Amino acid sequence: MNNFNEDRNEKGLLSKILSYVWGDKKDNFYYNIGGYEFTLEQLKHGLLRGNKKGNTFFRYFSSKDERAQLLGGSADPRILFLCNDLPEVPIHIECFDDPYTLDEKFDYFLSEYFLAKIEIDPVNQDISLPKVFEKYAGDFGGTYESMLKFIWRWYDNSQYTL
Repeated sequence: MNNFNEDRNEKGLLSKILSYVWGDKKDNFYYNIGGYEFTLEQLKHGLLRGNKKGNTFFRYFSSKDERAQLLGGSADPRILFLCNDLPEVPIHIECFDDPYTLDEKFDYFLSEYFLAKIEIDPVNQDISLPKVFEKYAGDFGGTYESMLKFIWRWYDNSQYTL
């Protein structure tokens, strides 16, 4: 028997492909939420982004996955900016310590983030956006106009018009 067949019988071809896409369970750190285990990617793309496709071609939770019951209504794309700037993420997360002021703190965080990361050149009528808008365009409506409408809600735009 050749090595390929031995390897295939030992682990299974489909299992090898899936472990390449999602990683081996033994290599991941898991968070226990509601009695279910989640990787960081499953939390971000599965729960926080409303089970949208992440770094794979597939959704993180199938309709048969019990963890899908934890999905809320619509996803809030503001979470993408909180999780975007490693290694500053822990600093960002620490300020979200009170559920009653969560929206207010998110609004402040986004306003500051956009002022720091978005460049507007009114002379050339050009706007430079962070890569997160390109990578997750569908989370913002999929069009440049919908991205700008999202940004304009938090950008200090007193000197600009849309």
